[in-house]
Amino acid sequence: VKTTKTLVEKAPGIFSPEQLLEFGKQSIAGVPLEALAATINKICSIALLSNATESENAVNVTEMNYVLLTEGDNVTIPLLESDDLWSNPLFNDSHDTVILVTGWTSNINGSNKAIDTIYKAYRARGGYNFVVIDTSDYVDTLYTWSAFNTNDLGVELANGSKDLIKYLPVE
Repeated sequence: VKTTKTLVEKAPGIFSPEQLLEFGKQSIAGVPLEALAATINKICSIALLSNATESENAVNVTEMNYVLLTEGDNVTIPLLESDDLWSNPLFNDSHDTVILVTGWTSNINGSNKAIDTIYKAYRARGGYNFVVIDTSDYVDTLYTWSAFNTNDLGVELANGSKDLIKYLPVE
């Protein structure tokens, strides 16, 4: 109820629920899908900007991990225990470090051709630590709604990475 009221107050120019329903019916009959998608996107964006709603899947940093990819073994370390990663014997502090954060519709569960290809390219060049952080549990949803978790993810990733400067020089 609060969300709907806030949306109505903040967005006088969007369709009313009745108009949206009628528009939805018309779209089935042939009105362009792009117009319906644009309306849904606008509603979601206004709700997001109004701070009147909360994500149904709030970021839980205790469920997030670093994955250090190596030729032999991949090392998984909880995000909150980043010192264990930076001081791990497989983490070479004389190498540059690449941190790849998965995004919308990508994850490290199972095979991921894009991540595998990027990792193989860095491995072929040599001299790199390659670390993946999987955020898909918090952003793999309707694109506009995934924005709810983006700031929280950024804060948690920054907190986890802040001690990296103890192990690698800042350039």
